[in-house]
Amino acid sequence: MLNYRTGHPVKGWEVGLHTGTGWVVGRTAKTGEAVFRIFDPVPQTLSIDPEAGGWSAWSCTQEYSFQTSEVLQTGIAGKVFNHPFCRTHISSTAAHAGEIVIYVRRLNPWLTFRRVLWETFYG
Repeated sequence: MLNYRTGHPVKGWEVGLHTGTGWVVGRTAKTGEAVFRIFDPVPQTLSIDPEAGGWSAWSCTQEYSFQTSEVLQTGIAGKVFNHPFCRTHISSTAAHAGEIVIYVRRLNPWLTFRRVLWETFYG
């Protein structure tokens, strides 16, 4: 998890991963990495919930499902979502094999309220 504006790692961010049999939630370390172990059979697709159900967490990344083979071979850097909450973002960062790079931001109380309204009317 990287800050959408600075590109720096985000510590303590909860992220969910669907392993094919259910959701697992992890928390990022100071490096911005959440480590998940996936056991056989390995799913063909990895689904990420970068917000892990939190209202004050916002993902600035467009995609949430990725081909496992591509993640393991080359890694994937998500594309930044064109949304008012994600303006003035950094350019993309390269991912390494086994990594999925997601851009996120924490919402202050006012933006959290705006998000609730946005989800209610447009979500």
